[in-house]
Amino acid sequence: MMATAPPDSVSLISLPRPWVSIATSLVITVGTGLVLALLTLPFTSPDVIRHYWWVLCAVPVIITGLCPPVLGRALDRVLAALRSQPLERRPSWRGLGRAVAWNLAGWLLLGVLVWTLASDMAGLRGSALLLSVGGYSLAYSAGMLLIVIPGGIGARELILVAALSEQLPHGAAVAVALVSRVLTTASDLSLGAVGFALGRGAAGSDAVGSDAGGSDSDAADSDTGASRTGATSATSA
Repeated sequence: MMATAPPDSVSLISLPRPWVSIATSLVITVGTGLVLALLTLPFTSPDVIRHYWWVLCAVPVIITGLCPPVLGRALDRVLAALRSQPLERRPSWRGLGRAVAWNLAGWLLLGVLVWTLASDMAGLRGSALLLSVGGYSLAYSAGMLLIVIPGGIGARELILVAALSEQLPHGAAVAVALVSRVLTTASDLSLGAVGFALGRGAAGSDAVGSDAGGSDSDAADSDTGASRTGATSATSA
């Protein structure tokens, strides 16, 4: 379909979809992070829950919006508003489950990062792993909800320090928050650079393949034309 569409139609069809996918992924990430915080922080840092209860109010809305029937209709309306084609395949419970599982694994790894830093800087014990996972999940998700602050700068660190201060000295909690921000930013930039390089390499390979295919086609057409000319001349002779 896109091969036969005019250039303006191609842009309207292709451009909105990546942004819709990214937005859906971010909503799933925030939703799983908030649910994880809701399950862990009441037992490890109840004061943080009392102070930032308003962030957790988004959980019912996100869960309802991510239900595949609701999500599919919402995405079709967004794509229609962007003058794009509707989804070829609707979201499924199985696909949503896989996405949630990968997000939970990511949150656990980030929590382990915070716990490792806290253990190294302040001797935080293994029992505080739930605090690290829940505190970072809440801090990161709240920072993403505050879209007026790029990357949640400041808000994420403030909430993480408040959570960790339940079991760490204030100075150590601040140090953990700052170092975790530096490490996650560095990893984001590194992975982004790798992805960009791989994308450029794949695009270059496709372009070379297209040029080679075009050259072969032109050569074949030339050979065919020459054969026809020779045959015509032989017949005339």
